[in-house]
Amino acid sequence: MIAPLLGWAKLPHFTPQLIASDLRGGYQVVAADVNRDGKLDLIALASGVDELVWYENPSWTRRVVAGGLKRMINCVVIGDEIVVAHGFENEAARSIGIVSLLQRGKDPLGPWNVREIDRLTTSHRLRVAQVGGRAVVINAPLTGASAKAPDYRDRVPLVYYVPGEWKRQTIEWANEGVQHGIFIDGRSILTASFSGIHRFEPTPNGWKRTEVSKGDPSPCPKCGASDVAVARDGSMAAIEPWHGNQVVVYRKGLPRKVIDDSLTDAHSIATADLDGDRQDEIIVAQRGAPGRVLIYRGTEKTVLDEGITAASCIPVDLDGDRRIDIACIGSASHNLKVYWNRKSAPVRVALVGDSTVNDEGGWGPGFRAALGPGIEVRNHAMNGRSSKSFRDEGRWEPVLTEKPMYVLIQFGHNDQPGKGPERETDPDTTYRANLERYIAEARAAGATPVLATSIVRRNFDGAELRRDALERYAAAVRKVAAERKTPLMDLYALTFEQTRKLGQQQADTLGATAADGKPDRTHLGTKGRQEIGRMAALELVKGVPALKRYLFLQ
Repeated sequence: MIAPLLGWAKLPHFTPQLIASDLRGGYQVVAADVNRDGKLDLIALASGVDELVWYENPSWTRRVVAGGLKRMINCVVIGDEIVVAHGFENEAARSIGIVSLLQRGKDPLGPWNVREIDRLTTSHRLRVAQVGGRAVVINAPLTGASAKAPDYRDRVPLVYYVPGEWKRQTIEWANEGVQHGIFIDGRSILTASFSGIHRFEPTPNGWKRTEVSKGDPSPCPKCGASDVAVARDGSMAAIEPWHGNQVVVYRKGLPRKVIDDSLTDAHSIATADLDGDRQDEIIVAQRGAPGRVLIYRGTEKTVLDEGITAASCIPVDLDGDRRIDIACIGSASHNLKVYWNRKSAPVRVALVGDSTVNDEGGWGPGFRAALGPGIEVRNHAMNGRSSKSFRDEGRWEPVLTEKPMYVLIQFGHNDQPGKGPERETDPDTTYRANLERYIAEARAAGATPVLATSIVRRNFDGAELRRDALERYAAAVRKVAAERKTPLMDLYALTFEQTRKLGQQQADTLGATAADGKPDRTHLGTKGRQEIGRMAALELVKGVPALKRYLFLQ
């Protein structure tokens, strides 16, 4: 059932993770095991992007399903195929309404083959349903072909396709105006439109249409319903009217109840048991400003996030821990996020260092991916900073203000001679003193400090890897770690050995490319960020065994 109006436990803690930030016009997110490895991946559909993409769980590597799909609006996975609706516009006269079938090619990670199967004006919502004992694809267009703003007067079709045949079959032309939402409830189909909420059920004599509710009684176009979802006990939650401001609950035998009327452009609704109490909460994606993800338990509203103009949210267990996570895609915010369901707050780890640690040219991204959602990584590392300048610029105090449980500290590249008096330190005196002060202050703030030696510069003299001044700084880190009984990540030793074995040509594949087109042998490219980030994560759990359970390696 939907959580009752009174008397509920506390919601679990949700940890946000940004998966992508380049999905212009993000509209729909779908969970499916795209690469057949037993893990649910995320398919992201964005109307302003011509590529249908998916993100591979757990690394969330971006991969392309197919390109050349303009103005996508919905997709659905059925068996080993994907059906996509594209060529969409709100105005029926300009909306081609292409429906295409996508089938995987020979390369399991490569692009899929695309074949058009239908054109139906304003094809909009696609879902999988059971009809006559077969899984079929339901297509619920937004409006009829003759509809025009503002009242969109026309009847709207509801159709389906049988896999293999892929011929359009009509369910009904009954709803009027805008048909925005669809929900599959067992063998029946629920629609949300200007006409209200209706249930369509197959019978031996055709389809039976039953009115559930008229929705918002206001004059159209601010009438009816926009989206609907059904809880485990048959209770319903709806957004009303179209792109509406209301969250409405329908319980058997009780009148329509508006539990919130303060929203702006609420776009989708879902129900799920987020806390394991066998009662469903309501999840709402608000697309209008300020853009939010909302959770309702009874009449109590929790703002999960205000950093996303949410168009679509789905409840799904993405990490197999039997707790329901939430994945959302944003339209104007262009982002895809996962909110990991945790019983308690995650372990917060702060990274402090230079450009070889940060997210642009350092090992931060791979480190974060290797440790998974149970660890919240805050990367404070900044280009060009040394153990001296990081503190002098006031960057250290904000790290401690965030109250991390662990602080990983790696400096050295910019502490060396030639970096200028505002950055240079001596490895045997001032550098040591800086490290000791970082350790003491982290402990005083309740955090566990972890020291890391700098990653090596990948420069060879012939067949030999060049040794440079970083060795003295690495030696100083090891000595301070031993004296102060501080966990150590000896990345210098590990990357030195890794680079030595690779040789110059292969080692260059780990690095970035400089502006002049030459190999950057200090900073990391995509491959290096992942490989050395993974190395850093393994080195961390070796020094801090309590974190081993958070490893999330493929």
